[in-house]
Amino acid sequence: IDVNATRWTNTQPPVPPYLLADDFLCTETGPITNITIWASWFHDYHDYQIGPSNITITLSFHSDIPAGVQAPWSMPGAVKWVRTFTPAQYKCSVYASGLLEGWLNPPGAYIWPGDFTCFQYDFSIPTGYFVQQGSPAAPITYWLDVQADLPDLAMGTQVRFGWKTSVDHWNDAATWVN
Repeated sequence: IDVNATRWTNTQPPVPPYLLADDFLCTETGPITNITIWASWFHDYHDYQIGPSNITITLSFHSDIPAGVQAPWSMPGAVKWVRTFTPAQYKCSVYASGLLEGWLNPPGAYIWPGDFTCFQYDFSIPTGYFVQQGSPAAPITYWLDVQADLPDLAMGTQVRFGWKTSVDHWNDAATWVN
């Protein structure tokens, strides 16, 4: 399933954006110098002005608020690192095509089929990277947030960016917020 992770800039009236996050277990200390995500476009629609690699994507790492602290489930906590990547700062390629996948506009607007092509987005971070602090003996949970900023020309169209879910998620399921 692809989950809507779209934000439009400078819209009037403002359109609530979707921000997605998923947790992961860190078992070693060191810099995160590369992030790879997989995503699709709603009904594979992206016009020539936007294109799958002509958007701005913001990634951030957060600490973990464990299950039972604020809610029965875990959730992202304080921001540890944030970076906005413009089109020239990442690589985008087709990972797979001819797929039949679902699409979710949270909280429950599920559409089938939602898209047919999976794109891989690779973000290289040579400087100013996040340094994770886990170890096998003392693992730490972090959250990765993803949000795609689309130009306003996409408003009123079918253009939507969706971050892929995983069948093998760790700990709690991914989360979203407007």
